[in-house]
Amino acid sequence: MKKSKTQKTLRSTLIKTVQLLPIIAYILLEEFVWESIAEPIYRYIHSLQLTQKMEAVVDEANRYTILLMFLFIFIAVESVGLYAGVLMLAGMPVRALSLYALKVPIATVAFWLFRSAKEKLLSFVWFAFLYETVTKISKWIKSLEMYRDAIEILNRIKRWMENIYTKSGARGYIKRWIARVYRLLKKRL
Repeated sequence: MKKSKTQKTLRSTLIKTVQLLPIIAYILLEEFVWESIAEPIYRYIHSLQLTQKMEAVVDEANRYTILLMFLFIFIAVESVGLYAGVLMLAGMPVRALSLYALKVPIATVAFWLFRSAKEKLLSFVWFAFLYETVTKISKWIKSLEMYRDAIEILNRIKRWMENIYTKSGARGYIKRWIARVYRLLKKRL
């Protein structure tokens, strides 16, 4: 039996919608949370002398100790993230975003621990399986044309915003506008 044009269009739309959900989630996590917040924190933590001393301790620790430390941090971080989601659904976006913002530095510590002890953690077969699965999903998402298009649009928006901000007149205009709003509020209060 041949599929009608409407059925094909509906199927295509459904497939694109299903693909769009993980793409949006991935872009939010990768582009905004990781690149804007977590990666700078990670670089800062990694640059500290204390971190180098901690890496020596991690190198000496057995794999079970590392696994317990990692799982404790990971579960705590994900629990905070889930609770932030519950708060968002309950109509408390400020609390949810604040809680999520607190989650990021702790998640960065978990990421640092993973990077420092990756070989030991991947020595657990189940952990290696989960890591490979997450990596495959990430590669699949990045291979989608919709993802590449969304990233291209996002990059254009970033460049456009950077151009607006870095033009000498724009920066001055923003400062003058903020000063004008401040004076207006000061007069009224």
